[in-house]
This record gives sequence, C-alpha cells and structure tokens, in this order.
Amino acid sequence: MIDKTRRSNETAEQHRIRLEQQHVIDTTRRSDETAEQHRIRLEQQHVIDTTRRSNETAEQYRIRLEQQHVIDTTRRSNETAEQHRIRLEQQHVIDTTRRSNETAEQHRIRLEQQQHIIAGLPADDVPESIWETLDYILDDKNAHAEREGYTEDPLTSSQAMSENATSDFIPINPSGVLDVNGASVSVEDINNHMLRKLRIDANKQSANLSETNTDDDLIHMIPRGGAPTNEYNNPTLLLGLYPTLFPYGTGAFEDASRPVKISFKKQIQYLLSYHDRRFEEHHSFIFIVFNMLQRREACLHARLMTSKPFFSKTADQIASLNADDIKQVLNGFEKNKINTSSRNPQVNALLSQVKAVGGK
Repeated sequence: MIDKTRRSNETAEQHRIRLEQQHVIDTTRRSDETAEQHRIRLEQQHVIDTTRRSNETAEQYRIRLEQQHVIDTTRRSNETAEQHRIRLEQQHVIDTTRRSNETAEQHRIRLEQQQHIIAGLPADDVPESIWETLDYILDDKNAHAEREGYTEDPLTSSQAMSENATSDFIPINPSGVLDVNGASVSVEDINNHMLRKLRIDANKQSANLSETNTDDDLIHMIPRGGAPTNEYNNPTLLLGLYPTLFPYGTGAFEDASRPVKISFKKQIQYLLSYHDRRFEEHHSFIFIVFNMLQRREACLHARLMTSKPFFSKTADQIASLNADDIKQVLNGFEKNKINTSSRNPQVNALLSQVKAVGGK
C-alpha cells in the first residue's frame, strides 16, 4: 500500500530513475541465479502476470500494450544482430510453449485478441506505424539530381556560359572520329606498321626491360587481303565475322567436332529463334547467312550441261579424269587463281564445252 501510494505521487523523472535502479538490481540478481532459480522465477512471474492481466480492464490492457510496445521498440533499436537472433529464438520457444499448454478457452481468447488487432489495421492501406518510419520526398527533381553528375557540362549549361571566367583553366571536351572498317588505311601501311611494332624474334627472352621497345605494347593484327575468304568448310568464318554474336568463340557452323552433325540451314533456324533475339535483330547477320544458304542450295543442285554433238565425247572426258586433276581445279577456284596452263589439257577442253547450271 505504501509503495502504491509512493509510486502514484512520483514524477516522471523519479519513475524513470526507479525503473533504471530496478533494472540494475534485476540484472545483477539474474546473472547470479542458477538454472533452477531461473525456471522458478519465470514460473512465479508468469503466475503474477496472468493474475494481473486477468483482472485488468480493457483500458488497462490497451495502456499495457502501448507501454510494452515502447519498451520493446527502444530495446530492439539498440540490439545487435546476434541479440536480435537470440531474441527471436527465445520468443519462438516461449510462444510455442505457451500455445501448447493453453486450454481451448485460452486459445479462443487469443484468437479474438488477434482478430481485434487485425481489425484495427486499415483496409487496403498501409498502417500508420509504417508510415511513421518512412521518409519520402515529393520533389522529384532532387531525386533525379542525385543520379546525375557532380557538375554540369559547361558547353550545355547556360549558367556556366553566361558567367565570367574566373580561372585560367579552360575545360576541354575531347572528341574524335573512328574509322572502324579501316577503309582509309592501305594494306601496305598496315603491314609496315605491324612489322615495326611486332617482335619478330620470339625466342629472345628480354631480361632487361630497357632493351625492349617501350613505345607501345604488343599488338595483334587481323590478317586482311584482297582475296575473299573461303566460306566452305570454314567453321571460323562467322565466328570471326561476328565476335559480338559469338563472344565465347563457340557454336560455329559445320563444326566437325560435334558428336551430332547439324546442317547449315538447321543451325540458322536455331540461331534466329534464340531467346535473346540478338541474331534476329542484328543488322547484317540474317542477310549474310541467307546469301550463303542461297549459294549453297544452288551449288548443291548444280548440273553439267553440254550440247548434243559433244555429249559422248564429254562423257568420255569426265570418265578419264582422276581425283587429283579435279582437286587441283577446285583448289584454284577456292584461291581465285585461274591458271589454265598448269591444268590438265583434258580439263581445259572439258570446261570449254560444258557449263554449270544451278538447280534453284
């Protein structure tokens, strides 16, 4: 009775000091207690809390929850990650134990209390407690400014252009034009530059860095010439032509290392239906492969035609040719070297009497 009267007359500061002193006393006492003493204390506290809560009114229940919420919020804001994890584990054990021991009536009361709390939440809206923790800005200009550069471009800023120059420093915006295809550079210039830059003697190990050419680092030149590249039996043709479409250097057409052979046409259909659509949306890939496919289809159905008077003679000439003569002619066609003097005379006579006609 004396304590109740004293507490009802104490100020807020006295109440705070008393709680701090009580907290120090309880912490010291709990740090020295054994496991059995800890269990007994929790049971006694549970009985006291249950008796007190069963006799409290609805207003007292609301005030107690608000006070407990303030205490928990203050305590949780200062706890570390490890303390947060331990608190959640302890709360889970307490809730599980309490719910496993509650009666049907206690279970019903708990559900009603939870439904009462849920009913207090706004419908299709964010609770006020969450709005209080948010920090939002209505000025969208500042939000965009945070993702821009630190300073404006002096060439585009009207404010910077109108101000008088207060410094001797002049900002320079570098720009340039790149000849991607190298059309303005001749083959001779490239070869001369390459021979000057590359180290021809690869066997010499440069132990002294001062003896090496420190003008620039080593460069790797892609060979180029006037003769077209062979597109037959050349798996690396499209890999080198489109490095951005084949960034890993795999997936070549007509790759002999594949266990299952894929035709040129089937692989085109697969690439054009690729999920990222990079082959389908490329500016030239679809036209290059279609042109190659069109030539292959025409060559696949090619036929030799000759006039009727020379039919029997032409058939005998074809039968008399061996594989080496035909291979020599095909190699000349691939290298774009037409030298009739080095051919077999029968081959020259045959080519003068027949012509190739595409099947499609």
